[in-house]
Amino acid sequence: RNNLGQLLIAAIQENKNIRLQCQLENLAKNRLMRQIQDTQKQIKENRSKYVNFQQLYLVTHQENIFLKSRIKKLTKDKEEAVNNFLSLINEVCQSSDLKLKTYCTNFIVNNKHNILAFDVNADFLKVLQRTSTSTASSSEWLMPKKAVITLTATKSLPTTSVSELPHQDLGIMPLLPEEPKP
Repeated sequence: RNNLGQLLIAAIQENKNIRLQCQLENLAKNRLMRQIQDTQKQIKENRSKYVNFQQLYLVTHQENIFLKSRIKKLTKDKEEAVNNFLSLINEVCQSSDLKLKTYCTNFIVNNKHNILAFDVNADFLKVLQRTSTSTASSSEWLMPKKAVITLTATKSLPTTSVSELPHQDLGIMPLLPEEPKP
């Protein structure tokens, strides 16, 4: 009986150990399953984030390429506009029509945002020097001495932009020293 009691106690103890071991294994399996599921969920989220970042990178790269080409085009357009402006000034200065010169002064205005950031006086003087040397022999056009004095006086100004040039009450800068009186 005593042996049977000890065997029974040992069997019960072993049964408890086996049951405890099974419960621990089930808990470990459940935790492992939850970790696997969480890991798979994170992998899916990270894949979608990676794909989103890839798409964002591609879109950004395409935008950068577009903006670079746009900047090149705008730079080219600006250079063309400056050249056209200088040739227009040249044509106006070579013209003997005072009405045309007076009319053109209405289009040269101060610019508060400084969009044209090049030295208008220097460019204007260059054009005048070119035209006066090329047309001096034909003497079709000679600039009035007052205008030459005015332009050479403004040459001594520090590098000014269009927005910094002196202006009249209406914000108009004349090409001629005085406008003709009606």
